Amino acid sequence: MSPLTAADPTAIQQSWQDTIHARSDSAVWSLLDYALQSPAINAASAAKILAMSAHRSRAGIEQLEAEGILHTISTSRRNRI
Repeated sequence: MSPLTAADPTAIQQSWQDTIHARSDSAVWSLLDYALQSPAINAASAAKILAMSAHRSRAGIEQLEAEGILHTISTSRRNRI
């Protein structure tokens, strides 16, 4: 299998979908779509854009981090990206 690149967002999305183990109504699925459109996200902006609670957004982002799909790039406890 060749490495995934940003030139093929459909392949990236399919790879992510194959990796995730979540219920069909999980915030993770909305967050995946949002992450493809805006690669630098935080819980507050995701919650606002996706019309979900900040708690649900944070939980979904933490699951995506645990799956290795998203990675935290800031070191502060608050306002992480």
